[in-house]
Amino acid sequence: MFINGNNCKAYGVITDGSKALDFAKSELKTFVKKCCGFEFDDYKEQTQYISLGVNEKSRALIDEYNLGDLNEDGFYIVPKDDNVYIFGQNEKGVLFGVYEFLETYLGVRFICRDCEYTPKAEGIEIEENPIKRVPISGQRTYLCSSSYEDRLTNLRYKYTADYCPELEEEGFRSKWYKGIPSSHNSNLYVPYEKYKDTHPEFFSVYRYENFRLFDAVELCYTNGLTEDGEYDENVDCSVLSVTVDSLMKYIEDDPKATYFMFGRVDNSNARCHCPKCEKARNEYGDSGIMMVFMNNVLKEARKRFAAQGKTFDKKLVTFAYSATVNPPVKDGKPISPKVIPDPDLHIRYAPLDAADYTYAFDDPRQKECIRTQLEGWSMLTKNIMLWDYNCCFFDYFWYFANLSYLKRNLQLCEKIGMSYIMKQGAYNIGTVWQDEMKSYVCSKLFWNTALDVDELVKEYVTIYFGLGAENVLAFIRNMEEFFAAKVAKGFHLHLGEVKAFFEPSEYPLARLQEMETLLDAAIEKVERSDLPVEEKKIYIKRLQSVLITPVRMILRNAEYYFGGENLAYEEKFYRLADAIGVKRQGEVVPIFIDFVSENQSKYKLITGQNPTADELRAAEYIQSYVLEKTGFKVPIEKDNAIYPAYWERGIMVGKTAMTKEFYKEGLDISGYAYFADVKGWCVFLDSDSDLMAVAKVFVAEYLRAGETENSLEIVVKKRIGKLKK
Repeated sequence: MFINGNNCKAYGVITDGSKALDFAKSELKTFVKKCCGFEFDDYKEQTQYISLGVNEKSRALIDEYNLGDLNEDGFYIVPKDDNVYIFGQNEKGVLFGVYEFLETYLGVRFICRDCEYTPKAEGIEIEENPIKRVPISGQRTYLCSSSYEDRLTNLRYKYTADYCPELEEEGFRSKWYKGIPSSHNSNLYVPYEKYKDTHPEFFSVYRYENFRLFDAVELCYTNGLTEDGEYDENVDCSVLSVTVDSLMKYIEDDPKATYFMFGRVDNSNARCHCPKCEKARNEYGDSGIMMVFMNNVLKEARKRFAAQGKTFDKKLVTFAYSATVNPPVKDGKPISPKVIPDPDLHIRYAPLDAADYTYAFDDPRQKECIRTQLEGWSMLTKNIMLWDYNCCFFDYFWYFANLSYLKRNLQLCEKIGMSYIMKQGAYNIGTVWQDEMKSYVCSKLFWNTALDVDELVKEYVTIYFGLGAENVLAFIRNMEEFFAAKVAKGFHLHLGEVKAFFEPSEYPLARLQEMETLLDAAIEKVERSDLPVEEKKIYIKRLQSVLITPVRMILRNAEYYFGGENLAYEEKFYRLADAIGVKRQGEVVPIFIDFVSENQSKYKLITGQNPTADELRAAEYIQSYVLEKTGFKVPIEKDNAIYPAYWERGIMVGKTAMTKEFYKEGLDISGYAYFADVKGWCVFLDSDSDLMAVAKVFVAEYLRAGETENSLEIVVKKRIGKLKK
């Protein structure tokens, strides 16, 4: 079958008129016109047609096919009698079939949100053989900036999961309840502020000494249960009853939602140590406690639905993460029948601390606990979801060499039959080239794990980086080989303990500078080309997003390489960050921070509880400078005005208690003119000799004009100036 400008008017596109399928129709028309120059009409009794979904023309043919094995979003493309039928189990499957049609028959490539490839064609050559596509998991996404922020890219990648923004106004909606975050949300089910005074027994407070981030408030997961692990109806108010109350409210808020997440606090090893929890922990462990709790939540919710004459058709999801990552099994059997997950309970396996991210999950060199964890959870339930990690969250720009096993891990997911796969990359930043590229690769592997990763990488890089593609591919090959050699010698990457990952002796300066030169040459090649000016700008920005990787890897360890700070690399790093439009380098590690904007300050100036004259003078100097530049007077407050957490915002001036909290190992700055440091979003200024000098350094080197009028940003740096002889 061949459709071109001569016979295209004989074809009409037919749908049932739903918003979702009309959107699929518009996508089909748009890209056919871009590639071929002609546009299909809507169906109006034309001789031939392209049918999308179920309608009067397709109903009889669709009845001949089994749609039950399409794993939710799969689809068929069936050419027959010079017509084309695209259909699936749901409307999203039909849309994904349209994208497959464009990719297969026209060579369209949805590279990322700022790049489409639409080759010119004389027409559409359609083979007679039907196409059937089934995803390896019913829900899937690679969480990077594009998929997290851009709804259209998310659909064109054929993604569908809780973190995927969708075009609800076009008829597509999430299966997940989005009234609360679908991750660490237990505090929203049972709010600490609401119950801490009346029911303090609900909570256990745990201080994070490793990271000094925050006090984690965790729940008592046996509160509301009898000694036998059943719902205690004799207790009027309990953690269990309040959780069920909240769940019922969430279901009422969005009765169309299917999946509801209940997750412990983030990265939490916090545990309740009441006698009942200790007894349950000894009996079947932390994950067993959670299974018993969640099973009872579902049992009680079902009971309440039945009392209303309704059938419970919802799914609960909870983490196997941190304290609960190990399955409650022993000798290949459940520790107790009570810990077997309810059929409507899904386990979101997230091995952040446990896994060795040097290897695939089923690699013989992988930590044994990972293999036993997957085996254990697989034995307990078929409802396994994966929350996988694909970057270093402390430094997004660092090279993360997992291309070699991306495919292997997804093949394992396919073998296990996971209902959900989420591969988390750098999601809360403007762009990280590695994750954008891997997202494209995974969008293809999610539908066919037999594809060649190297070829997918080459396809992405060739289209996205244009004249600089050869250098980018050389950079990727070099870094993959570099890390493979390190791994062969025993190098490891544990995301819970990354200090060794950044060890400067592991990264020869000459090697990194060679990669820097390679990418600089790619930019120069584009600059010298005959491309139009605007096109040059696009490719240069894309290449700069790659160049920042070796620059950052050098800058992080500048003291080791150069015996101190290197202002040339510092300037280059900040210039590149500005050029590509990023304001953070890690999940909670900023590069540029809003200080004053919209006539409001995000910061307070914090002195000691009994401030010295030097502290007050330095704080007032900064205050007056900001007032002059922005018209806003930043408040000066005494110590303990804000809580010592990385995401709180304060500028500590002098020897404050907060400084002691963050530098518990002691801060010896004798022999230095000044000390200036940024940790998270907190700024620390101190000196044993001249605090005003530090304030002037802060004003001169840390502050710059913001993006809006009368605004200021803090540039995240570290300055330790030695006293002059």
